[in-house]
Amino acid sequence: MQKKYHLILILSYLLIICILIFYWIKQKNNIKKQLYNATQLVHNTIPESLIDSAHNRKDFPLLYYDSLRNVLTKTAEENKFNYLYVVISQKDSIFFVISSFKRQDILNNMISKYLSPYYYYPSKIKKLDLDKPIMYLKYTDEYGSFFSAFHYYVTSNHNPYIIGADYPLDVITTLNWKFIFIILCVTIVFVIILIFNLSDYRHLRKIKQ
Repeated sequence: MQKKYHLILILSYLLIICILIFYWIKQKNNIKKQLYNATQLVHNTIPESLIDSAHNRKDFPLLYYDSLRNVLTKTAEENKFNYLYVVISQKDSIFFVISSFKRQDILNNMISKYLSPYYYYPSKIKKLDLDKPIMYLKYTDEYGSFFSAFHYYVTSNHNPYIIGADYPLDVITTLNWKFIFIILCVTIVFVIILIFNLSDYRHLRKIKQ
């Protein structure tokens, strides 16, 4: 009877752990989905003419450009993204086409301007293509530490570009630590239950003897 109880206890523990793992994966996938949807939103907002102009190193109407950047900034603020942006690759360099910005970027002179270089970009994004158009990365650059989605697109004029959407890395780090903390608490509770149960069992055996 005691062995059966222990087996039920262990199975219950394993079931709870599986449920927690499933919940953790679901939460992480939800974050990825939000980032993916953000790249889609940027894709539907930014006209291909801006991308083509950037590839050809041509000027783009300033008022129109500023209005587009303000839309990205407002969208990022409302949805708690760090940045929403578009970059292009030319030779061995990455350049910003357009990007949202935060208030501290103005104070720190860190606003990404039209065709300004992206110096410390995650090198893996250069592997994106039409066969592998989406990528999720954790990385640190000159703007901070992020968990991001990168989505590869090509304009009708065959000019490739990448849309990025950033969450602060704390979003993933906090989720992981919460998961570890809950797992640890559940494990401690089950260990305590098991110890008390074994102690009671031994005490009953002594009484019977």
